[in-house]
Amino acid sequence: MREDLRIAVIGGGPGGLYCAYLWKKRHPQAQVDLFEQNAADATWGFGVVFSEQALDFLRADDPQTVDAIAPRMESWSNIALNLRGESTAIDGIGFASIGRLELLQILQARARAVGAALAL
Repeated sequence: MREDLRIAVIGGGPGGLYCAYLWKKRHPQAQVDLFEQNAADATWGFGVVFSEQALDFLRADDPQTVDAIAPRMESWSNIALNLRGESTAIDGIGFASIGRLELLQILQARARAVGAALAL
């Protein structure tokens, strides 16, 4: 890989931050700059939900990030389907969620730790 490779990531949401982190972690010689128009602690939305399968995929490729977010997640293993006053539980479908701002803060710290430049 070229020593002068520069990557610009536009958007400091979870996807942009994780992209900047992964690219810089895997290509430490590259210059990775992330640009976000809002303040680091600004967010829209309440949380991010991961299926158990999504966490398994993430864990297989990036266990350190899962280790960083997992202790702060709320988990559940079933879904209640409510229709016309009746409720049916569907079990065996695991999910976990984390507050969006907390996830952003974790990903910001991880991106900075590997040397990505964050303009937030």
